[in-house]
Amino acid sequence: MIKVLVLGCNHDQVPYLKELKDKFYVIGTDLNAEAPGKVLCDRFYNVGYDDLQGLINIGNKEHFDENDKIFTASAQFAQLGCAHFAAEFNIPYPSVESIEICLDKVRFYDFFEINNLPIPVTNYVKNESDMIGCLNRMGIDKSYYLKSDYSKNPNYVYNFVGKNVAKEKIFWGKDRFLREHYIIQEEFVGEHVRINIIQDDFIIFPMMVDGHL
Repeated sequence: MIKVLVLGCNHDQVPYLKELKDKFYVIGTDLNAEAPGKVLCDRFYNVGYDDLQGLINIGNKEHFDENDKIFTASAQFAQLGCAHFAAEFNIPYPSVESIEICLDKVRFYDFFEINNLPIPVTNYVKNESDMIGCLNRMGIDKSYYLKSDYSKNPNYVYNFVGKNVAKEKIFWGKDRFLREHYIIQEEFVGEHVRINIIQDDFIIFPMMVDGHL
């Protein structure tokens, strides 16, 4: 039977585990030794999704190869674990570099520029003084987005008109979501779409924003 390594067995992953269990031999991993999805796994390992060597050790022990699968619906950082594991065992999956580009906003916008894809006016700021100076140059009456440099989640994303920035309680520390600096961009009003990529094909459809297409 084809094996699938599932990174993360929390409550949100339980519905996926139920589906996977009908088709695969499920090997689950989670940093929480008592993760609720543990009971749905054929075998479970107490290993976190960012323990790359630990995941590879599981793969070797369970004799994974290119015919097996890997899956996660956990945190975005778990995608890196999946990509590293897939590369080690020749399992088709987005590359580590592709995942890194998606998570690292600096690389993301550099990738757009290299490929001649338009992006909003973009600057990088490391502290409040940098930000104020940047806003004074760009215009205090414009609307901006201030975004942390790493991950694709809503942590440390601020939207404001430049002259009102003092009202924002901006985090200036460092953690897994804010590694070096913020990206500041003029707000760009355009059409909201979602792109789903499925193997060599893709689907584009409009997104609802505030109840409207």
